Amino acid sequence: MAGVWTDKDIEMILRQLNERELPFSKYVFSALGEGLHLLGSGGFAKVYEAEKRKNTKQKKKYALKVIGFETAIRESEEAFRTKVEAQQSLEHSCDHIVKIYEYKELRVWIKGDCEVTEVQEVTWDTPAVQPEGHEGELLRLQFILMEKLTPVMNKSGRIRSVYPEQLLREEQELLKLARHIGRAIAKVHSKELLHYDIKPDNIFYHEKKGIYKLGDFGVASVTEHGFAKAPARSYGYVAPEVSEDKCDATADIYSFGMTLYVLLNDLCFPGSKTFRANPHQYEEGYEPPRPRNGSDDLAKIVLRMLRFDPDERYQTTEEVLNELDKLKYGRRVKYQREHKNTSLVMGTAFAVLGAIAWTLTFGAGRTLDFSIPIYLCCGLCGIRALVHLFKKKTGFWSFLIFIAGTVLIVQTGITWWKIVLMILGLVMDLAPGVIGVACLAGNMTYRYAQAAALEVGVYSEYRWLAVLLLSLAVLLIYVHCILEERDEKLAESYLKRNRIWLGGTVAYAMLLIVNWSIHYGAGHRLDPYRAIFGAENIETFLTWNPKMVGICGAVFCLGWMFREWGLIQLEKIGEKLTEMAKQEE
Repeated sequence: MAGVWTDKDIEMILRQLNERELPFSKYVFSALGEGLHLLGSGGFAKVYEAEKRKNTKQKKKYALKVIGFETAIRESEEAFRTKVEAQQSLEHSCDHIVKIYEYKELRVWIKGDCEVTEVQEVTWDTPAVQPEGHEGELLRLQFILMEKLTPVMNKSGRIRSVYPEQLLREEQELLKLARHIGRAIAKVHSKELLHYDIKPDNIFYHEKKGIYKLGDFGVASVTEHGFAKAPARSYGYVAPEVSEDKCDATADIYSFGMTLYVLLNDLCFPGSKTFRANPHQYEEGYEPPRPRNGSDDLAKIVLRMLRFDPDERYQTTEEVLNELDKLKYGRRVKYQREHKNTSLVMGTAFAVLGAIAWTLTFGAGRTLDFSIPIYLCCGLCGIRALVHLFKKKTGFWSFLIFIAGTVLIVQTGITWWKIVLMILGLVMDLAPGVIGVACLAGNMTYRYAQAAALEVGVYSEYRWLAVLLLSLAVLLIYVHCILEERDEKLAESYLKRNRIWLGGTVAYAMLLIVNWSIHYGAGHRLDPYRAIFGAENIETFLTWNPKMVGICGAVFCLGWMFREWGLIQLEKIGEKLTEMAKQEE
């Protein structure tokens, strides 16, 4: 019977499960008993519309994926759980991955005319044993409750259409899809997974938010040293090398490229006049023709993603996204994305030097002595940030930070800064690491000053250097975080026009103006700052030497922009020379 279930059989079985409040106690298939509302089906699963079980005012609909009727389930319960939980963890950190609300696996015994005789809910260690007194065929069913979204590719017999329609007419809309799905793929790869089934059928459109999402992780594979075993695949979208034992991230890049190619080529595969894939694309050295639509720059990106040799493609999705950024925002944003680690390295260096300068210039009479739990917290924050940079899992280090923070609070009492340190270490990645390393540098400087009997007060005239370094460190780390997150609004507003650095220049220039007005006001008995902020606070502010902070800070911000502009010009010249050399050949 397995593999030949009719729609009537399926509905009869699901209705009996519903009477037992299965698979989910809070949700039920829409129109149960009246012909289920089928949203889509594939070689492994069917997707139905679902809704809240009880009558509520909420009209929200869901998508309920059922695996097991179309074909026998071959993977283990543990593999099913791993994939679903991987998608759940990804959706929390990326808006472009389909949300999963609940999942469950049932073992259902059926006999006769689709009569359900027994149901076992899998708890990942439940043995599939025939219950006493029950006969029939064992049917393994897996259920995944997801958000209901509109698929980009709609199929009706042999006719295929795309939603929204501007995907086929407007390049900017296709670029939007490419950036959104590219971010989702990059997040998948960062979690040591390969999706392995990227195609228009698995891309969805969220109409209210106007964003695209990647779904269906049914054949996703966990990587080991960057490689994963090749699973079942979708002919036409799958990379040529997937027929081999193992593949890496470039296989997903090929599938992603073929998805974009089909959308650019009037829903036709390379070398084909229809949606049917051309077998020649899997012949050694095959080069697809230029897609019928789209700009030359976009076509160039897509064709490189489709190179037959994996080594000739983009090696990471980040590289693809950088090229797409260039089309959307211009060369400047692409350059900033590619060199984002420069901001991180310089920001960390400035934070460490600033902490040392702060200890020597502001540290007179202050004690900066750490207990062992504080050393552990700061050190672990630094290690966690380093692990994050190498795209590794940070859960273990977060657990250690939590233990160290708990010990610190138990030993010395609860204070706000300890709680903040622990929360930052658990939630954020890079910023707590920089803070932790800077704190350790300040502590080491304090201990050295104590051991060498240095008179810390003699360095107070250099307080401006500590303020300058720490303020620039904050600015550089902030820039790196924006570049890493790929927030479109921030990219549009700040990165494209360099407003962050222009804003920094203005902020430092304001220090010069304030410094000048304080001295001018003091000389003319017109000092509003002393009246507003208090004479003592103004005197403390002047010990920072705002004039030096303003001059050096403004020069650094302007210098950063000019440096970036000069390097971009050199890059352009290099590209022109390379093109000329190719033409001569």
